[in-house]
Amino acid sequence: MRFATAFLARFDWWLAMSATALASIGLMMIYGIDVASASSDLFQFKKQLLAVVIGLGLVFVFAMLDYRQLRSYALPIYLVGLAMLLVALPFGTTNVNGGKWFVVGSLSFQPVELAKITLAIFLASYLSRYSHKRVTWMAFCGSALAMVLYVVLVLLQPDFGSAMVLVAIWLTVVLFCGLPNRAWLFLGVGGLAIAAAVWSFGLKPYQKERITSFLNPSDRYGSAYNVIQANIAIGSGGWFGKGVGEGSQARLKFLPESSNDFMFAVVGEELGFFGMFVVLGLFGFLLMRLLYIASRSDDPFAGIMLVGFGATIVFHLLRHWQQATGLQHLCLAGGIAHNCAMNGKILASGWFKSMFVQPAAHDAGCALGAANFVSRRQKPEQSIAPLAHVYWGAEIEEGESLEAILHTWRDWLDVKKSDDVATDTARCLAAGDVVGWVQGASEFGPRALGNRSILADPRPAENRSRINGMIKKREGFRPFAPAVTEQAANDYFELDNAPPLPYMSFVVKVRDAHRASLGAVTHVDGTARVQTVSERAN
Repeated sequence: MRFATAFLARFDWWLAMSATALASIGLMMIYGIDVASASSDLFQFKKQLLAVVIGLGLVFVFAMLDYRQLRSYALPIYLVGLAMLLVALPFGTTNVNGGKWFVVGSLSFQPVELAKITLAIFLASYLSRYSHKRVTWMAFCGSALAMVLYVVLVLLQPDFGSAMVLVAIWLTVVLFCGLPNRAWLFLGVGGLAIAAAVWSFGLKPYQKERITSFLNPSDRYGSAYNVIQANIAIGSGGWFGKGVGEGSQARLKFLPESSNDFMFAVVGEELGFFGMFVVLGLFGFLLMRLLYIASRSDDPFAGIMLVGFGATIVFHLLRHWQQATGLQHLCLAGGIAHNCAMNGKILASGWFKSMFVQPAAHDAGCALGAANFVSRRQKPEQSIAPLAHVYWGAEIEEGESLEAILHTWRDWLDVKKSDDVATDTARCLAAGDVVGWVQGASEFGPRALGNRSILADPRPAENRSRINGMIKKREGFRPFAPAVTEQAANDYFELDNAPPLPYMSFVVKVRDAHRASLGAVTHVDGTARVQTVSERAN
């Protein structure tokens, strides 16, 4: 009884409920597809229902175990995943979309799905020993070798999409742990060489067609047919959809593999914009919960493992979203958009041509997208100007009004008017002072972007704890943000080919040569939450 009570107390019910809600929506959509089919034997629904029941049972079984035992068995777990991928090549059944499956009667299992989990566990165990120092070059190469063995076997199946997800899991984990200097050269030159080799010798013609049609979906009756039909399905769903089982695109077989590859398009058609919002919101909550647990963990192994699992969810979702919509530009708005570390990793992945994060995003942030959508439909001739800045708040008082306000604080403050505020402030910062800076209109949103900010010298590492004790009093894993001019940003931070980042929405790598000299703003993993500034906006 005592064990059951302790288990129920530490079990994360929010995580379980969000995953169960997503599984329930998936079952509902598959049920609608099966009911609308000619055979209507509910085969897919029954198979997925069995998988969900087994999955929920395994969740409770593993929740009762000590996850730290996985560290001791990480290598055998990795080898089990490797063996399954090897066995799948000669004995697995090839799916219509590529990839090997193990089929037993009416049940099937794709070994690469288990391989994604086993790779994350192995990487967490292998790299957690470097939690308090930079990952060595040999450790980086070892982790890359572990990933490459999996990726080669998956490409031989062939399953290009799953192989890229494995690469994304590895890349997210090593970026989270911090890379040695030579690794960046390897990632740049080696990545281009490997990509060229895979394109020339590893991809079959139909796989190349999928990539080119995604980048340029112009062949509406050929390679781009599926993407165009998915867009038609999503667009026809409207606000609240046509109803479960009533989607014509899925029911009339315009969407191939509607129960898996194009499930998101089916959600858009049958549940509408509202349904897609709920599904993406649940995925966002699930991811935020994983990262919240990882950030509160004192065990590096657990933290890195959860980052790997979170990366699996994120890149699965983005890959499916791209496939279903054919869109190449990503916009984030809502509470999930405040995850600056995730934003930085998506930006670095190169999956999208452009990425925008709404600077005042919160849980109601998607209302902005809805307002833009309605505006474009009602007045398509009116274009929406790109966001230039967010200094839309109240203006600071000037002249006698400001002097009157300051006079009310005369018992605590000595007031002196400066003839050159910028120069005097620079001298204060160089002397180690902390400055409260106020100018112009206040910022709209949660970030202090220069008009209402606390300023200090970013160089001494002790300034982080000093300012935190004076003002913020927040968790140590959220360091202070550096502000840097757009012209100098790439000299200090790894922002190659990146657009300006004016809203503190992205975490990026600090260049190795400047990490020691930027101690107050550099996080333990060598990153910083950068704000680029320009004269035209500020």
